[in-house]
Amino acid sequence: MNKPLVAFLIGSAMLVPSTGSAQSDDLADLNPDIIAAVNCAGSLAGLAVTNYFSDIYNEERAKDLIYGANIYAIAVMFNEEDGAHMSKHADFYEEIQVDAIDYVINRTNNGDYAWEDQYEIDKCVARMVKVLSSPLPEPMTSEEARKSFRQQSDARFGLMQEIFKAME
Repeated sequence: MNKPLVAFLIGSAMLVPSTGSAQSDDLADLNPDIIAAVNCAGSLAGLAVTNYFSDIYNEERAKDLIYGANIYAIAVMFNEEDGAHMSKHADFYEEIQVDAIDYVINRTNNGDYAWEDQYEIDKCVARMVKVLSSPLPEPMTSEEARKSFRQQSDARFGLMQEIFKAME
């Protein structure tokens, strides 16, 4: 099985839907806090996928981690920028998230995952907990919004499972 291809397809399946179509050519336009959050969310999704297919996590635990990571990234987006910024740069932020998913999956599959990688994951979890233990931005507080975020995360996880099974 082509592990880098599997990682790419799984990473693509885990994306948050884009509302924009333009990529930024100027990194100065991007918000570093959002970059850190989507990178973190991608790293945690990669870890969840790896641990699920290694039988470390059951399906519910993997879905919960992916959901929490996505809620974290979305909360940072709402806290940091307006809709116009997110529409303009959504594709670039998504690319960062997919790259982080691929990085963790590939490092793990290649046997290169090390304590330094875990250290970065631990820092990421600490940032996530800080955001998730604070009040969420108003647009995220309704039951309907949270249910929608959960459904999107679960659907992506289901797609990831289908891709992995099809490539076995």
